[in-house]
Amino acid sequence: MNDEKADDYIDSIVKNILHVAPEQVGFLSHKNEEESMNETTKDINDIVRNFLNVQPMQIVPLLKDDNSARSSHCSREDLQKIDGFTLEQSAIFDESLAHSVELEFIIKQCGEFGRFQCTHFFLLTLLATCSGVASFYHVFGTAVPQHRCQLPQHLWANDQFQVHNETHKNYIDQWTPKDVSSNCFTYNASFENRSIVNCHKWLYDRTVYGYTFTEEHNLVCSNSTKRTLLAAAFSFGLMFVIITGGLADCFGRKKAITLVFCLFAIVSIITQIALQLRILKEKYQFILLFMNQIFTGVACTYFICAYVLIMELSSLKYSGLGACLFLVGNIVGEIIVTFLAWVIKDWLLLKWFITGYILLLSLSYVYFIPESPRWLYSQQNWSELESLLSRIAKTNGRKNETWLPLYPTVVTARKLFSSNTFADEQTTSCMKQSYPLLTTRDAIKRLYELHPTMFRVTSLAIVEFMSRAGTLIAPIIDKTNSSTNQRMLVYIYATATVIAAIFAFTLPETKGKPLPGSFDEIQGWKTKKLLQAFY
Repeated sequence: MNDEKADDYIDSIVKNILHVAPEQVGFLSHKNEEESMNETTKDINDIVRNFLNVQPMQIVPLLKDDNSARSSHCSREDLQKIDGFTLEQSAIFDESLAHSVELEFIIKQCGEFGRFQCTHFFLLTLLATCSGVASFYHVFGTAVPQHRCQLPQHLWANDQFQVHNETHKNYIDQWTPKDVSSNCFTYNASFENRSIVNCHKWLYDRTVYGYTFTEEHNLVCSNSTKRTLLAAAFSFGLMFVIITGGLADCFGRKKAITLVFCLFAIVSIITQIALQLRILKEKYQFILLFMNQIFTGVACTYFICAYVLIMELSSLKYSGLGACLFLVGNIVGEIIVTFLAWVIKDWLLLKWFITGYILLLSLSYVYFIPESPRWLYSQQNWSELESLLSRIAKTNGRKNETWLPLYPTVVTARKLFSSNTFADEQTTSCMKQSYPLLTTRDAIKRLYELHPTMFRVTSLAIVEFMSRAGTLIAPIIDKTNSSTNQRMLVYIYATATVIAAIFAFTLPETKGKPLPGSFDEIQGWKTKKLLQAFY
């Protein structure tokens, strides 16, 4: 094979791999037959690296004669085992390459951390504060302030929690038992045959928490179980995250977030008005607040969808930053509700502020929330993906010329890198050693997350579901925190923490690794040791 034919042959192979025009490749031109084969190999590696953003690796050199060329051709049988890889395993990593390299590279060309990402990182972080505000409300709304039994009317007609004078203090001491819980029991009205009885009315200290739902409905002592149910109701609502996660993977992150916030808006407005007008009896008000807590928990299932979305909007380099900012937003939400509770000190008014805050942020932003480009790719929704990439590039000040010529590579990647393509004799003569060039470095170094795109939110939702099962039973366990079993509770929580830490060691490392697109790609991780042979 002469040099001119070899140049055309290699040029056509790289053109097929990159799906670009020959003039964009722009190589090779050998001056004579004695030119170094190492220089030729370097030229090919440089071109492939520039387009696919991979590290240079050894590729088969050009062959000078027809006999050598024929001997280098790989048959279909030869392909079925290339350095320990089966054809099926090759297809898995080819699919991973098509997703993690081409799409990742195009996102970088559109701007991996430009104005588009900064804007939505900030807005999604603001949206994360809604979860912190909603989850931390019950800490103040159903807080238990200091309280004591009310004195009989004939002793002190207008009894209040604060001590007025020495006489008032003496009455409180006389009617408060010393050997039992002073918050729940008192003496009867008879001084001659005094006995300890249950309290029916309580007085509360409003200096710290203000007017709480606990005070309004006397959720103390024998009624404290109701307060535990309110705390568990929010966790129960969060367990619907497994449904929200499935919706996010089936219909998109944006649609799932929009759905839960619209549901929250409808239910919250109805319950808030009913609670404010006090048109229901006391026990029905409790049921109404209980249902409100459940639906608030359901609304907060948006958190897992938005958490995944903020990581999928940028490249691998900045996805970790987005995740950290999102979690910081949740903490900021807890700080916000703490400040509001300190200023307002009224459980119903505080709930109005929280509901308004969540509705204002969520409903004003959900329309502008972008869909995940990685989810659009996994669904093969090419038209919306191209539109989104154009929007990202335009917002980041990038021209279409920087990324649009590479977009067909994403669309045709699966066909281009299919096993039938590599089985063709005319293609495989120079592919046996270029195969690791196109798969090994990026397939290993960029395996970014444990869960694939198509099932990422569902997988994380299952984990969240199991964690919320723990938070659901935690208030019930704490309800038994009497002095006799306080030490046992410490042992239970400490043991659970140690077990969780042990299980954490079984997780694979995901730092600096690309997003898997399917479970097949995760299955391909089992051949990691074989892939490392190509380093």
